[in-house]
Amino acid sequence: MKLSLFLKSSCLFVACGFVSSTGFSQLYQVGNKVGIGISTPSGNLEIRESAGIAGTGLGNVPQLRFSTNTQTADLYQWDMQQDFGSQLHFYYNKNGGTPIKRFTLTKDYVQVMGKLLVNDFGHFGEVMTPNGATGYVLSLGLKEFGVSGAWNGSGAALFATNSGEFLVMTNPSGTVSGTTNMLNQVRFTANANGITVRKDPSKTFVDLAFIDPAQSGSDKRAFTIRAVGANHPTSANILEFWDPNNNGQTFFTMPVRIGGPASDISVTASGYDLYVAGGVRATTVKVDAYSNWPDYVFEKSYELMSLTETEEYMDANSHLPGVPSAAEVTKDGIELAEMNAILLQKMEELTLHLIEMQKQVNQLQNDQ
Repeated sequence: MKLSLFLKSSCLFVACGFVSSTGFSQLYQVGNKVGIGISTPSGNLEIRESAGIAGTGLGNVPQLRFSTNTQTADLYQWDMQQDFGSQLHFYYNKNGGTPIKRFTLTKDYVQVMGKLLVNDFGHFGEVMTPNGATGYVLSLGLKEFGVSGAWNGSGAALFATNSGEFLVMTNPSGTVSGTTNMLNQVRFTANANGITVRKDPSKTFVDLAFIDPAQSGSDKRAFTIRAVGANHPTSANILEFWDPNNNGQTFFTMPVRIGGPASDISVTASGYDLYVAGGVRATTVKVDAYSNWPDYVFEKSYELMSLTETEEYMDANSHLPGVPSAAEVTKDGIELAEMNAILLQKMEELTLHLIEMQKQVNQLQNDQ
């Protein structure tokens, strides 16, 4: 094999340790130093710019070319070119075609055109995701191979797609390729409305799980937030908060609003921990201990308002004494426990009146 190094119209041939300058007026040797295009080289090998090669599109910049003449099929060449002293470029050339820049060095940064592979499974650059989206990847443990979009290995990859999504994918082993095989991915989209987390179309839900290594058993999820999609067969479009192992409880930072526009009520200002718009339906509702339950109506010291006094109050106020008016309920609503206690008080008072009336009826019957 002959290794040839070309500098535009000047050439240096190195073969079997023999250096020849026959017929090349731009090749100089000063002691153990060699110059191409410069008669006073300052290094062991120094290349100085010369006129460009006609028809190549390469300008007046120093260039070093590596090629081989032993290939039986395609001819591959690599050019190392200095750009007016500020940058050093590496071009790839196949069969004499247009040079393609693949790598650039500057005093401030290193630029890679295409992909950067560190060892076998450290990957950075332009790629295609397993579900066919194009973009860029930072991969640790996963490597693209074969058909575009096929990934192999054990590890994780971060994808930034050209459509504006950010994908996080993990793979324990084997090959990941195609939308239905991206079982371990989370997709993020950021825009003016915030950050959106998307599930894979093949899944009916997406989970946000909190892991507790101290939990017994193989399932270490301490708590899970599950967003169920529209394609779920039985429970579509819901958000679940649950404990996979049924050994925990659900807590929220108070106050909590469920439904209704923000203009309906200020939850924080209302003093309540939970606001539900549209109603609440349940099989059981229990109110904890109530300190003023109206058993006091039956105590001997209780002053029962007479029916005459009750009638006078109703005529003046249009509602029972001790019961909130319609205007008050419209403005402030009602407390369920307190209202039940008030209604019970009125039932107990009514019962006492009925008992007293029954006594009077019995007395009249006995007097006849």
